[in-house]
Amino acid sequence: MSSYTSMCDQLNEDSLSGERGNGLNLEDLNILSPEDKIIYQGKKASWGLSSLMEHCPDPHTPLDFACFSHFYQGVYTQFSEMGFRVPKDENCAVERESGCVALSYREPGLSPAMLWKLPRSLMKDLWQDSGEFWPAVVQEMSAWIESQDIEIMNTNDAAQLTKLLKQAMQEYEEFVYKRFCSVGDPDGPLDRKLGRLIKQAVGQENAAEFKERLMRALPFKTALQNQSLLKAAHAAAVYGRDSLLFKYEFEKFLEEFGDRPSAGMGRMISPPTWREKPELIYALIDTLYPDGTPLDPEENFKKQEADLAGVRSAIKEGLKPKEYQKFREVLEKVRNGVIVREEGVFYFEKLAACMHRMALKIGSLLVKQGAVKEAEDVFFIFLEELGPAAKGKLAIKDKIVKRKKAWAKVYAAHEKGVHWLISTGSLPVFAAQQIKKQDTAQSLDSISGCAASRGIYEGPVCIVRNPAEFNKLKKGDILVSPHTAPIWTPLFKVAGAVVTEVGSAGSHAAIVAREYGIPSVVGIDNVTNLWRDGQRIRVDGTNGIVTVLSD
Repeated sequence: MSSYTSMCDQLNEDSLSGERGNGLNLEDLNILSPEDKIIYQGKKASWGLSSLMEHCPDPHTPLDFACFSHFYQGVYTQFSEMGFRVPKDENCAVERESGCVALSYREPGLSPAMLWKLPRSLMKDLWQDSGEFWPAVVQEMSAWIESQDIEIMNTNDAAQLTKLLKQAMQEYEEFVYKRFCSVGDPDGPLDRKLGRLIKQAVGQENAAEFKERLMRALPFKTALQNQSLLKAAHAAAVYGRDSLLFKYEFEKFLEEFGDRPSAGMGRMISPPTWREKPELIYALIDTLYPDGTPLDPEENFKKQEADLAGVRSAIKEGLKPKEYQKFREVLEKVRNGVIVREEGVFYFEKLAACMHRMALKIGSLLVKQGAVKEAEDVFFIFLEELGPAAKGKLAIKDKIVKRKKAWAKVYAAHEKGVHWLISTGSLPVFAAQQIKKQDTAQSLDSISGCAASRGIYEGPVCIVRNPAEFNKLKKGDILVSPHTAPIWTPLFKVAGAVVTEVGSAGSHAAIVAREYGIPSVVGIDNVTNLWRDGQRIRVDGTNGIVTVLSD
């Protein structure tokens, strides 16, 4: 078992023992000293910061920050072409005296160049079909991974592999740029054009519901992943885990999706992959059929495809033939955009998994040289330190011990629901949304968030903070979590509704909830600490309101 994995497991058992959900006093963990200043001095959480917290939910190790920085440089290159003012300095890590590593975040800003560059970019989004450009990028990434794995296997010099990793980070940045060039703004002119056609066909009152239903039955990677896992779960329920069919389906699942990380979403290289931690997948299977009831892996797709056909038929009746043809063309492009956005995450994770393997090989060679104690220590070395360490010019063991100790405290705070960007002092604690009284006779407490998936559902709360708690969720529970990521997706088959602390209408939780047709509200701060397991709530995903029904 890796040091990363054993450290996380130990924190689950020791650091988080006792009553949970009462918040966290960071001073108790000594994460920040009085001299450690908050790095970001802004008073409000901008869109960029909200996106950052949503897409980077898990604590980063020192080596992760290199991958993080190159990812955002790839994004910012595309932003620059749209006319945004991009920072001159890259996002970078800031190490505290204690070994705690924070982020100095630089975000894009507005610029006069947007007046002529942005309209050109939006027009490109209007005519571009992601389905035409993306396959070539996928082919290039797949070939890159294959060639890099050959290099990893054939290179046994730590210094040479370090050069390879640095080059890989640069090429990863290029792939990120190409992905963001391949797909337009999810709320851009093409999406708005689709909205106008739907409104014309079914009216203002029904437009939002019909549009959401049109975005279902999408064969994006995370949906296909869940279908594959359901096949394995079905085989386990019917034939048992010792059966050849289960072993076949399980190995088939890992062959396709085994590079997905146990934490994060492709901006980190330290987390073990699912292939390295198959016990996570076994736990998901237990959640999917706790009572041994066989599942129909095709059920959700069949249901969504039937609903999609019905919605298209209704819209066809409300449009003239030429208008309906235009509607079909626009709908296909919008649906392709959703597929590419999700598939982009999948391939970023495959790229990160390749660099993960590269880093572990460097770590194993550093162990042989006596530079580090175990291969996973490599993740607690900054990229710029790797070269000197590999050449024996930098003693790194003491720094690693200090950084691992500080990271363990940040991870403990993370398990309590405190975002690592807050606990490390990268960002201040912004004002949380306040509970307000709903205007009803009962005056029940309610909280407003972002409406992510339509519908209303009442049920018991189940607070799930991490994969170790997946088995808590029972059929019909309302999943309440800090965030969700691809490994959480099978839980949507079990949950009656989903509420998350971070997220937007385009977040993972929102997309998957819409695919499964369950209500979801996202972006409600601190709910994993406000509520408790078993408490009954009402989730109104149409209006973005969650109402507490019982104390």
